[in-house]
Amino acid sequence: MTTILHLSDLHLGPPAEHQYLDDHKSLIAGGDRRAEKHVLREALESLAEDGLFARVSAVVVSGDLTNKSCQDGFDEFADVLRPIIDAVGARNVLVVPGNHDVPWDPGPGDPDRYKGFLSATRAHDLVTPLLDTEDFDGAGRPFGTLTPERHLLRGDDYIVVPINSSHFCWGQEPLDDEAAEALVTAGADVTDLVDRLRRHDVARVSNAQLRALLDLLRKFEPALLNPGGERVRVAVLHHQLLPVTPNEELKSFEALSNLGAIREVLVQLGVQVVLHGHKHEGALFWDYVADRGDLDRPPHRMVVAAAAAAFRPGLSIGRLIHIQSAASARDVLIEDVHAGTARGGAPRLGPARRARLWRPRSVDAIGDAMVLSGESVAEVYAQLQSVFAGRSADQPLRDLTCAIRNGDDAGRVPDGYPQPEGVEDVQSWMSDLVRWWQLPEPQLLQQVTFNHGERIHRHWKDQVKRAAETLKSSAHTTRAVIMLLDPWTDGEPEGEFPSFVLVQLQVVARAERRELDCTGYFRKQEMRYWWPINVAELARVRDAVLEHLAGDHAASAGRLVTISGYAAAGDRLPTVALAAVDRAVDQHPEHLWAMAHELVHPGRRVAEVRDLWDRYLRELDPRGDDPSGELPVSYRGLRDVERMLEWLGAADAPIARALGNLVGLYDALHSQRRRVRAEAATVEQAQRALEQLRQALEVHFAELG
Repeated sequence: MTTILHLSDLHLGPPAEHQYLDDHKSLIAGGDRRAEKHVLREALESLAEDGLFARVSAVVVSGDLTNKSCQDGFDEFADVLRPIIDAVGARNVLVVPGNHDVPWDPGPGDPDRYKGFLSATRAHDLVTPLLDTEDFDGAGRPFGTLTPERHLLRGDDYIVVPINSSHFCWGQEPLDDEAAEALVTAGADVTDLVDRLRRHDVARVSNAQLRALLDLLRKFEPALLNPGGERVRVAVLHHQLLPVTPNEELKSFEALSNLGAIREVLVQLGVQVVLHGHKHEGALFWDYVADRGDLDRPPHRMVVAAAAAAFRPGLSIGRLIHIQSAASARDVLIEDVHAGTARGGAPRLGPARRARLWRPRSVDAIGDAMVLSGESVAEVYAQLQSVFAGRSADQPLRDLTCAIRNGDDAGRVPDGYPQPEGVEDVQSWMSDLVRWWQLPEPQLLQQVTFNHGERIHRHWKDQVKRAAETLKSSAHTTRAVIMLLDPWTDGEPEGEFPSFVLVQLQVVARAERRELDCTGYFRKQEMRYWWPINVAELARVRDAVLEHLAGDHAASAGRLVTISGYAAAGDRLPTVALAAVDRAVDQHPEHLWAMAHELVHPGRRVAEVRDLWDRYLRELDPRGDDPSGELPVSYRGLRDVERMLEWLGAADAPIARALGNLVGLYDALHSQRRRVRAEAATVEQAQRALEQLRQALEVHFAELG
């Protein structure tokens, strides 16, 4: 994760009256007054002491370093920001000028216009935007060689493009000859008044700057002129793009005069985040830039963060922009930094707001009936984790659709997949689970009600073959449906009820080739642990049908789609996973035999068998005493080991007795095939029985040396 600190509107230098915190109606205290800049300085020093800046990659200051271009404020700036500059490095601090950072005189076009601003920034090696008259001429041609290190902030997962919107601030409307001549005789008072009326605080970005900026990007960052890419694109300027409050400010040039051109450039650069200040009003919103010629084209979308710049106790002094690490589903968390509520009090953070940059541009809200789509399982899985971030297991989404255009990575553990408790090799564990759930004739059906493979291949004969024959009968059929729900036996009061209900297969013509799409409907689906497993199952079903489609009926692998009536993400693995020691009955019976045989007739495999015992028992450790959770149990695997010990004449051995106690407990708990709730008493019993078995095993292996 990358973090950018956003500050704005510091207004350093001698405070204006409204910047004082104290209301002094008497002059007895002299100049001993507390001002906003003191709150800012104290907050930054406290954050530095707490180590926050060590976690910050870059800093952006969106203008108004000083008050009315006062040099004292420019001189203070580097000193106030010294804790940040020392932590992140000068070339990771970007500053754009605000309307208070340019003087009334000299005005726009004068070579000395940015003298004060440059003394606070480039003199300390800070990054700035391209500046009119300083870096390029009126046609946008650079003076000398421009380097990106001086005018862009760049990281592995972000790029910040600065824009100067203050060049024309405080410029004067020119006078024609007749008006100028009349003022000569009008007197000083009239001349001063007219000068003030001629002066305007114009927010504008020059065409020359836009040309120079685009040329700089074409030369050093050409990818920025094309859509896509993994880096988050950030623009920073002083003035607002849109109103940040419903309050009216009635004055000339209240907004950017060439806002349309600026927004067009932001769209051209694919900007996703805009940071600005000026209004001293904190705001966070989505800004949409519509295509002016195509009503069907989704608008370009940017999240806009306007700095509050309050600098008063308890209020926001800045923001942290956290760029999340999942490039295929990039989120940005935006977190306010609040000054301490008391003098010298520690600043506090929060709350954090999540901006999902990857979401379709025409859809923003996270809610029911959502559709997520991506090229790969990994991409859609990353989107799912973003959608369910901060949602508990009892906050489901209804009717959630996930579409994967290319499921070649189905069955591979996606990035960000949580490590299940007791599991070391997650890829092997997931592959074993998928294979077991697709077994046509698992032995464990004597202990559990069903698995998916039995329902697909045996329960109603071979539905894969029947689906293939249906697809052969018509190129446009929608009748190739595989059922996993048995309405006559499922749903008994204490019985199991499949979550995976049906599969539909359709042949679709795309790009002059036939593709087989596979859609699975789930009445209920766990999206953090179990969704990748279900998708891998869908891929196996699709591939099995494809094997039956040859010759004129041949097709390629198409989309994988899951539709979840009730989608939720838990913080623990569902017990429907079945314990690995139980799956070993079907998949690794040699493990169970070795676990018994090596105890009675130890040989060269003692270390391997000890590892098997440790691995299988670790997965059975209770996961807490939450009554809403379920207790991991073994249905058959451990009982088979117990019987093997009996066959080997070791029924009275301490390990066999401890194992028998654990198996007896599990038998009692699931005697009626109920899901075993993780209640405190049950958890304690399971922990005690597991510990007794572990102690017996430890004594046995210790005696073997």
